Amino acid sequence: MTAARHPAKVVKRVTDLSVALPDAVATQSHWGDPSFQVNGKTFATVERYRDRLCLVVKVPKNDLDAVLADERFFLAPYVGRYGWVCFVIEGTVDWGEVDELLRESYRLIAPARLRARLDDGDATEATRARSGTRAARPKRKAAR
Repeated sequence: MTAARHPAKVVKRVTDLSVALPDAVATQSHWGDPSFQVNGKTFATVERYRDRLCLVVKVPKNDLDAVLADERFFLAPYVGRYGWVCFVIEGTVDWGEVDELLRESYRLIAPARLRARLDDGDATEATRARSGTRAARPKRKAAR
């Protein structure tokens, strides 16, 4: 895989956001593109389609028309009918938006127990953001 095909900076940012999700792992697709899975199922990948670098994610089917109205999105080849879209991640990228797309795709793929962990973490982060406090670090158990 060449740097021109998948810029390392973009892949690193997507990887960092993806593996921060509960039990998510970075892998490679069968064709060599960076892929991100939870419980053995892909929730995102970085690929080139139509000569554009894209983040491929799943969106809720009832949101598909609204998402596709944005010119940065198009149906993913082969799997678009199942709710998968390509989001162009070239030029200036809103990484907060990428994080939201990854989280939503993750929620659609992950088992309920992992979605609950993600949602608990999101609720905790939102509470901290409103109160202006930082996350408390977990206390380590004393070595015996």
